[in-house]
Amino acid sequence: MEISTEKTKLMTNNNNIMSDIRVNGQALDCVSSFKYLGAIVSDEGSKKEVLARIAQTTAALTQLKPIWKDKNISLGSKHITNMEIRQRISKAIGRHDDLLTIVKKRKLRWYGHITRSSGLAKTILQGTVQGGRKWGRQKKRWEDNIQEWTQLRLSETVRGAEDRERWRELVDRSSVVPQRPSGVMG
Repeated sequence: MEISTEKTKLMTNNNNIMSDIRVNGQALDCVSSFKYLGAIVSDEGSKKEVLARIAQTTAALTQLKPIWKDKNISLGSKHITNMEIRQRISKAIGRHDDLLTIVKKRKLRWYGHITRSSGLAKTILQGTVQGGRKWGRQKKRWEDNIQEWTQLRLSETVRGAEDRERWRELVDRSSVVPQRPSGVMG
């Protein structure tokens, strides 16, 4: 596996530590946020992502404003269930599948791929960082998501990922997001 130094960015979650990581003698750019799987990942948490989603939703609802104000359209025609509104907004911002399902599948597939490989990415994924974690509620780690979604211990996920077919079945089962009851939005 080759790492592209132009595309690879470095972000730390500890502001006190400035890391100088080099690949092939070239230092990686240190950034405070980047886009991953369509979502903005930030060292401040998910605030930027939430603001971006709110902006997209506001834009989609603004496009519907002329329909709500049109006096020629009957009130009965304007009555739309929350599910239909959600589908329209998803279509307007270019999302057809539930975002959480997409993220889960991609993250689980990538985890299986890296676990089966032997290289720097596997070493980084399975490595540990020295030092303690900050006080307060801890941020979720990669392993936390994998364990939660598969409902397996980390050692079991490593063994499970070795069998590609079994892992694909596990990814399909684990990435299913329970459907909300009809008419519930949020």
